[in-house]
Amino acid sequence: VFAIVWNSDGVRSWNWARGDEPADVEARSTPRPETWGLPYARFDFGTNCEKSHFHDHQVVFDLTFCGDWAGSLFTQQCPDLGQTCTDYISKAENVQESYWLINYLDIWEDSAATATKSRDSLPGAAEGVFFGTKPRA
Repeated sequence: VFAIVWNSDGVRSWNWARGDEPADVEARSTPRPETWGLPYARFDFGTNCEKSHFHDHQVVFDLTFCGDWAGSLFTQQCPDLGQTCTDYISKAENVQESYWLINYLDIWEDSAATATKSRDSLPGAAEGVFFGTKPRA
């Protein structure tokens, strides 16, 4: 289970094993990040990271198979295949089981004093809390 808070202070993220998430996250009710403990990652806005750099973002799920890291290690880690990463994935039969399986994605936008749930799009330049989980086993 993942949660990200993007507000005027910065960007913070948390992750929990299913069943260990806070009650408000599990219930998918109004998020209360102040009760979640220390974030896994925290990026404060300020002179080194201006909040004006963060606006109009979109949520994207991407399977980049042969990027800089994976592409350069492919032949070392899969020498028995005898081909490059790009050659391997160019054959549809090699990527039949490559997909995202997401139970849900909630996007919340903080509007004044209340948080409201949005299912349409990521709030561009707005503040938000984003939940996502892997499916239940």
